[in-house]
Amino acid sequence: MRSRWKNVAIASAFLLCLLFAYTPLLRTGLLARDVERLDLASVPTESGASELHSLEVLSLQLSQALFGKVEAGLGWERGALFLRLENLALLLLGATGLGLLTRRLLLPWCGSDQARAAAWATTAIFALHPLATSAVATLEARGDLIGLALGLLAAALFLEGRQDRRFAWTAASFCLCALASFASEIAIVLPLFFAAFEFVSSHRYRPVSRRLRTSLTTLVVFALAALGQSAFRTVQAAEGVPVLFRRGLFANLADLDGWSEQLSIGAEKLGLLVLPANVGILGLAGPILAGGIFLVAMQPALVAARSAPRLWTWLLVLWFLGLFVAELVHAHVRVGGKEIALAFVMLPSSAVMAVGLGVASTALSGPRRPYVAWAVLLVYSMLSFGNAIPWKRASSAAADLRAELLRARTATGPSERVLVLDPPAPVAGVDPVGHSLAYLLPRSDVPVPDVRGLRLEAFRLLLEQEEFRAWRGDSLRVLVPHAELGRDDPGYSSFLLRPSAASSDPRSWRGVRSPVLELAPERELLLEARATAETDPADLGRLSWSSSVGSRPKTYLDPVWVRTPEGYSAFYDLEHSFPWLLSAPSPGAVHECRFLFEEGRVQTDNRLLAAVPSFAEDPGPLALGRDWVFEAPDVSALEPLRGAAVFRLVLLDLDSWDSVSFILEGVEDPGASRLHARGAVDFVRRVGRARGGPLVWSLCYELRGTSLRRAVGRLES
Repeated sequence: MRSRWKNVAIASAFLLCLLFAYTPLLRTGLLARDVERLDLASVPTESGASELHSLEVLSLQLSQALFGKVEAGLGWERGALFLRLENLALLLLGATGLGLLTRRLLLPWCGSDQARAAAWATTAIFALHPLATSAVATLEARGDLIGLALGLLAAALFLEGRQDRRFAWTAASFCLCALASFASEIAIVLPLFFAAFEFVSSHRYRPVSRRLRTSLTTLVVFALAALGQSAFRTVQAAEGVPVLFRRGLFANLADLDGWSEQLSIGAEKLGLLVLPANVGILGLAGPILAGGIFLVAMQPALVAARSAPRLWTWLLVLWFLGLFVAELVHAHVRVGGKEIALAFVMLPSSAVMAVGLGVASTALSGPRRPYVAWAVLLVYSMLSFGNAIPWKRASSAAADLRAELLRARTATGPSERVLVLDPPAPVAGVDPVGHSLAYLLPRSDVPVPDVRGLRLEAFRLLLEQEEFRAWRGDSLRVLVPHAELGRDDPGYSSFLLRPSAASSDPRSWRGVRSPVLELAPERELLLEARATAETDPADLGRLSWSSSVGSRPKTYLDPVWVRTPEGYSAFYDLEHSFPWLLSAPSPGAVHECRFLFEEGRVQTDNRLLAAVPSFAEDPGPLALGRDWVFEAPDVSALEPLRGAAVFRLVLLDLDSWDSVSFILEGVEDPGASRLHARGAVDFVRRVGRARGGPLVWSLCYELRGTSLRRAVGRLES
C-alpha cells in the first residue's frame, strides 16, 4: 500500500511539473508557419511534397479532420490546444520508449534497481527537456516527433527481442524503423544506434568477433529499412543524385567554407545542449541555472566512477559518440539565440543528452538517489516554462498583424498584393510570421492574396528594382507602422502605392516657398537647400508641403546640415518619408504640391534630387573572410555640423526579400583605409545555399538616417 501511494505521489508530482512547463503553450495560438504547414499537408504541392514526409502528411490531415481548419494567431478555443496536445502526446510516447530503451541498455551492466531508476529519470528528463518545448509548440516538428517516437520504440523492442531471443519483437522493430523513415530524417541514423546496441548490450559475454559480426549484420539490415523513404523519393524525383545527398549535411560539406560553417553550427548546438536556456527571456540567469544543474546532475557519476572507472569511462565515451551521431540529423540547420525556435531539430541529441543525465543523476544507490534527478526535473521545468513564453508573445504579435490585415481588407476591399513593412520581429528567437504572411488571412479568400514582408531599411532598395515593379502591378496595398507616420500608438496604417508619371520641371527654385510643382513622389529622394557660408543654419527650419490631394495631417521633415567647400547645405530626406511617398493621387498621375520651409528666414537655392549622389569612386566590395570590405570613399567635402555620419550597408535577397543592415567599421590598413561589414559573407552564403538571389546591395554615407552619398550593386545568383 505504501509503495502504491508513493508511485501515485511521484506520478502526480511529475504531471504537475509537466503542466507547469507547458502551460504557456496550451493557451497560445498558432504562428503563420504552422498554418502553412497544415495547408501544405491538406493540399500537397510539388514543392511541399519534397518537404513533408508521408506519415507527417497523414498525421496533419487527421488533425484537420478532427479539429477543423485552424487559423494563424487564433488561440486554444479554435483548435490550437488540441494540435499541441497531440505533439505533447507524441513527445511523451517517445520519452516512454527512451526510458524502456535505457533500462534494457543498462540491464547487462548493472542491477535492475539502478537500471529502473535511470530509465524513470531519463523518461522524465526528456519529457521536460527545455529544447523539447519548440517541438511541442510548432507543427513543423510533427514529423520528427513521430519519427523519434517510432525509432525509440523500435530500439527498445530490438534490444528486448535480442536479449530475450524473441524474433517477433526484433521483426516488429524492423517494421517500426521502416515506418519511421516515412515520418522523418531521424530514421537515417537509427541503424548506427541499433548496431551499437547490439554490440554493447545485446549479448555482452559473447566473443568480440561474434558481436562485431552481428553488429554489422544489424547495421546492413536496418539500413535497408531506414533508407526506404529516401530511396522512394529519389526514384519519384527521377534524379540521379539521392535526396539524402542533394540537401542537408552532405550538400553543406561540398566546399571548405561549408566545413568551417558546419563546425561552428556543431559547437553552437553542443553549447545549447549543455545550457538549454533562452537568454532572450531568462537573461543570464537561464544559462547559469542550466549550467549549475548540469554539474549537479554529473556529480553522482563522478563519485561512482571512483569505484568503477572502466565502466564509467566507456559510458562517457559512448555518450559523446551518441551525441555526435544524433547531431547528424538536420546537422546543417543552425540553432542559436536567433534561431532557437528551430530547436526541435535537436530532438535526437536531446534524447541522448537525457539518457546521459538520467544515468549520471541516479548513479549512487540508497535513499539519496532520486533527489538529484528531481532537482534536474524542477530546474528543467522552469527552463521549459521560460522557453515557452516567446511562443505566446509571438502568437499575440501574429494575431495583432492578422487583425490589421483584416481591417485593411474590410476598409478597402481585397487586394491581390499586400506589402507589410517591418512585420513583427522575432520574439527571443521565435518569428511570428517569417515568410508565411499570406497564411495570416483566412484561406477562404479567392484569390488568395500575395502578402509579403520587408524590413524598412531595405524598402527603398527594393523599390528601385525591376523585379519589384513587375510584382507590384498598378496598385499595391502597403501597411506602414504608425511610428513611421509620427504616431505613438502601435499598429499599422494602410495605403495604396501607385506608380506615378515622371516629374515635370521645374525641379529647383530659390526662396523659402516653392512654386506649385508636379512631382512623382517615389522618384524624389532628396531635397538639398544650399546656403552661403555666412548663413546661420538655425535660420532654415523644418520642411512641410501642401498637397492637392486633399486635407492630410501636416508632416514635417527636419534638415541635416553639412559644411561643403561652397558653404552650407541642408538635406531633407524624402525617400524615407512615407506620408510623402504614399501621396500619389492615382496611377499614372503626378502630385501637385508646394514646399515650404517653416520659420525660414534665409533665401536658399533648392533642388530636388531623383537619386542620391554617388561616391566619386566605386568603393568595392571585396570578400575577406566573413566580412565584406570596401575602400573608404572620400567624403571630406561633407562635414556634419551636428552628430556623426556613418556608413551603412544593406543587403537584400530579391527571392525571399530577406535583408540585413550593417554599420561599417573603419579599419586603417597600411596605405589605405577600409570599411568592414562584419559577417556579410555569412548572409551572402546563406542566400546562395537557399538558391535565392539575385542579391542587391546599397552602401550609404548617412547622417541621422539621411543618405548623403550612395553606391549600389547587384550580384546574380
